[in-house]
Parts: sequence; C-alpha cells; structure tokens
Amino acid sequence: NSLGGEGGGSVNGKSYSPKECYVKALETNQSNQYAWNGLGGAGGGLVNGKLYSKKQCFLQALQVDPELPYAWTGLGNAGGGVFGGTTYSPKMCLLKALESDATLAYVWVALAGKGGGSVSGISYSAKDCYGKALESNPKAASAAMAWNGLGSKGGGIVGGVSYSTKECFINALSEDPKLSSAWKGVGDKGGGEINGKSYSAKECFIQAVDLDSKNTYGWNGLGSHGGGTVSGRSYTPKACYIKAIEADFKNGYAWNGLGNEGGGSVNGMAYSKQECFIHALEVVPSLSYTWHGLGGEGGGTVSGISYSAKDCFRKALELDPKNTYAWNSFGGEGGGVIGGKSYSAVACFVKALEVDATNCYAWSGLGSRGGGSIGGISYTSKECFVQALELDATLTAAWKGLAGEGGGTVGGTSYSEEQCLDKADA
Repeated sequence: NSLGGEGGGSVNGKSYSPKECYVKALETNQSNQYAWNGLGGAGGGLVNGKLYSKKQCFLQALQVDPELPYAWTGLGNAGGGVFGGTTYSPKMCLLKALESDATLAYVWVALAGKGGGSVSGISYSAKDCYGKALESNPKAASAAMAWNGLGSKGGGIVGGVSYSTKECFINALSEDPKLSSAWKGVGDKGGGEINGKSYSAKECFIQAVDLDSKNTYGWNGLGSHGGGTVSGRSYTPKACYIKAIEADFKNGYAWNGLGNEGGGSVNGMAYSKQECFIHALEVVPSLSYTWHGLGGEGGGTVSGISYSAKDCFRKALELDPKNTYAWNSFGGEGGGVIGGKSYSAVACFVKALEVDATNCYAWSGLGSRGGGSIGGISYTSKECFVQALELDATLTAAWKGLAGEGGGTVGGTSYSEEQCLDKADA
C-alpha cells in the first residue's frame, strides 16, 4: 500500500504500478481501507479474481472505515453511491468527508464547485468554502484553484486579511502561473504585477488564450482590447470574437463583439451584424448595448418575439437608463414612453447629453429639434451643431444643420453656409 502511494516501484526485479501495489496489498488483507481507497483512485481493478470498479473500491474502503474522508471524497468524485442503505449524492459525499476532516483544502474547493453546503451544522457559501480551503492549507496543491475561485466570487477575507478580486487572481498565479482562467481574471481587472513582472490587460488575455485556446472569455477580452498576437499568430478583434464563439457558441458577449465588427463567419457559416446581435440577446437578454445595436440594424426577432428598431432602443433604455446612445437613437425615433414616463425627442437628446456631454450625435439631434437646455444652460440650434462639430468635425448631419443656420464658427474658424455644405459633402 505504501509503495502504491509512492507511485509504485521495483520489488525483487519486478516493476509494480501503483494499481498493482494496491492489488497486492488487498490480496494480503482485504480489510486495508487505505489500499481500497488507493485502488479506487487508480480506477479500480481485479482483486482475488473479482473486478471492482472505482466506486466499488471506495465503498469497500468505507465498509472498513465509515469515517475515511478520502474514500468519501473519492465516492463523491465517482458520482456518489449507496452506503449503509442511504443514497449519497456527490455533494453529500463531500460533506461527509469534511465532517470527518475539515482540514482537507481540496475538498473545500470541490464543495465550492457544488455551490457550498452545510458542514457539521454550519452553512458555507461557495465563497466561504474557498476561504476555508485557504485557511486550512494556504500552500496545498489546490491553493491556486481556491484563490482563483475566491477571485471569481469577488474576493474575500482569508485569515483575517481582505483580498480584492484582482489580488486573489494574482495570488492564484503565484501558486500556478499556468492557470488560464486566473490570467483572464487579472485581465478583466486591467492587468497587474504577477511574479515580479507587470502585465497589461491585453497581455493577460494573451497569456490566458495561449495557455488554453478554448478560453472563450479570454478570447473575448482580447477582442475587446484590439486583438493581439498569440503563439506567433496575429488575431484581429473580429478573429478573436470568432475564436471565442468557436470555443463556446453561447458566449453572448462574443456574439455582441462580432456584431460590432460587422458580423463574420463562424464554423463555416456567415452571420450578419443583425444575426450576431440576435444570437447575443438570445443568450444574454440583459445586454443594453446589444439591444441598441440591434435597433441600429432595424430591429429583429429575438426568442420568437419581433422587435422594431424603436422597440430595441426602448429595451436598451429599460435595461440601462444611462445608455447615452440609446437615448440619442430613441430621440431619433421621435421619443416615446420609457418606464411609464413619456419623453419627447428633445427630452431624449437632453437625457443623452446629461449622461454624456461628449455625445456628438445627441448634440446634432438636439440642434435638429430647435435646441434645448443642458445642465441649466440653454443652447440654440446653431450652438448645438457647433458643439457637435467641435467634438467630431466629420459629422455630416451637423454640417448640414449648421448650413441651415447660415453657417458658424467651429474650432476658431468661421464657415459660411456654402462652406458648411462643402464640408458635409467632403
């Protein structure tokens, strides 16, 4: 049994694998719970002419010692089973293991993956379980996964010390620098210093997908940061979103990103911009900016319900009242009712600018509606068009609007009506 635990070895010139060692131990003594547990961990085997599955091995171990935590853990990993006339689910097995030995860090991590549970009468959330794992043994082999898990839960307190989300992911990478999901986590938080070296968000996402080419959210993050070079190959943002979707067809954020890139081909099938937004919303219907994007494509059918462009803009605003571009677009549709309150077109453009005074489209829209008051300051149509052009001198609609006002001064230069029209046509 001990030789099996050491990875096997050679005895009298004959080599024995760990499984063969456990079998030899059990052929000598079938009451050796540790050998049964070891054989279960090795996938089961043949003992004295009888074949035992790994689950049966763990149950045999528990017949000898009903409190053996390792056997309970093994039984849980094998899908649970019936012991002593009681059916134990995988989660119940983990709870039994921890009731026998609450210092097993890897079991706490496994319990966190099951959403947490009640151990010896005390209820533990998934976050609590990750904390218990780290307090039990901060240098256990499972420590990296525990830190990573705690980071995914927003950070927490370990040993009386509070750790932010980013700090948890960085600690995870200190334990295991090849943990792809932790690199993605640090990337989501803007990058950071890992093992003495500083990484930008983009560099973190590159590390994440370089380590795991199926890390869908790593690819999504890299796409949102302009793309980059992975394993010597350059990927555009569009290519990153495609990789993300190929890794997980239900990654709504990647579908949104691909829509923003004009659509593209995934697994040999072409998707339009509109189709990408629809896919995104059928997975994550709470994405305000995606509803706005679908509205910009004239609307569409999401989960069997047809939405006009205006319906889409309304949905975007119901989900996020601070979506400046949705307010602008809703104003362009003439306004309407949001959350039981009616907004005119002017009121929509004003709302857009109250959220973001640099929204050039809203300034132009407000100008087209005769101007209005922002932050207590009144702006004429001409002043609105000037504001729009100060922000974006390529805005055709604003140049045409300014021409309609007889021209004006933009960026210190005076433009006549004719010059404004020329700029609009440029």
